[in-house]
Amino acid sequence: MAGLFGVALLIVLTRQLYGGRTAVIAGLILATSYSYVFWSRAASADMETVTGVLAALTLYFRNRERPNGWWIVGLWLAMALTSLTKGLQGFALPLLIIGVYSLLSDGWRNLAEKNVTRAFEGPAHVLCLAKRLGFSIKRHS
Repeated sequence: MAGLFGVALLIVLTRQLYGGRTAVIAGLILATSYSYVFWSRAASADMETVTGVLAALTLYFRNRERPNGWWIVGLWLAMALTSLTKGLQGFALPLLIIGVYSLLSDGWRNLAEKNVTRAFEGPAHVLCLAKRLGFSIKRHS
């Protein structure tokens, strides 16, 4: 299932970035790749990782013009669910791709105007709270 969903997400993402014809070709290439089909049939955790990264990237590229909104929560949830299958890759790959794309498309000067830190405020607060809670539980036990 993750393999089919990954192909569908690739088609949606590619259609948004490059057009319909390229999206169909990209989907056919991925769907007929031997390793992709083999690991999809074997239900490998790599397929969930690929699908989760594609889901996060699709969310970003569909909503990148809107800096505020609930899509950011969906982006973080997609990365969090992906990280449950393969660990840090679920966060590192999408954030690395989004960061490099943002730098290359807009440059350094426009980065300050985008309020990039806003996207990291919520997860940072959750991590600080979890760390503080962990210390208080450890101290009282």
